Amino acid sequence: MKAFGQIDLTTNELPDGLQFRVVRMQGWFVPLSAIFLLLGCLLIFAFRYDPGLLFGLAVAASAVVAAVAIGWAVTCQPIYTTTLIVTTQSFTAEGDGLGLGWTAIGGSGVVVVPVAEIKKVEYQSGGESDPCGLYLNCGFLKNRCVLPGLNPQHTRIVTDAILHRFPELGPKIPLKS
Repeated sequence: MKAFGQIDLTTNELPDGLQFRVVRMQGWFVPLSAIFLLLGCLLIFAFRYDPGLLFGLAVAASAVVAAVAIGWAVTCQPIYTTTLIVTTQSFTAEGDGLGLGWTAIGGSGVVVVPVAEIKKVEYQSGGESDPCGLYLNCGFLKNRCVLPGLNPQHTRIVTDAILHRFPELGPKIPLKS
């Protein structure tokens, strides 16, 4: 398990298309740092008001919270999966909803975008509430993230594979993304 998470990208050849599968695993750094911040706040509270009784309560509560959080960070690592199937007719994305933009967080969702509607396939860094990843630009203010969590290098791997398999999509995929 990595501190800041991990992304696994796999590509599979299908008879009539390509399948990309992205598995995003959250890291342990953020939950663990939140726990240490909570521990620090409890200790400051204990020393500021009543060093005797509150210190004992703060230490006991901190130990319980830390044990639970470390157990969660080690054993219950959230994993999010998104699958994109590309054919000459459409891009079909299916995922667990985190950052996909078409379902609530935690819900499952499927979106099908016909190739005729796509203006550009590119990497975007996202925005305030949008993830980074592979986006389909379908016109003015109609961007859909179909593989969230990818960095520019992963996105380039995906677009190169699409161009290799479907050269007719070349005008939709910029040479640099």
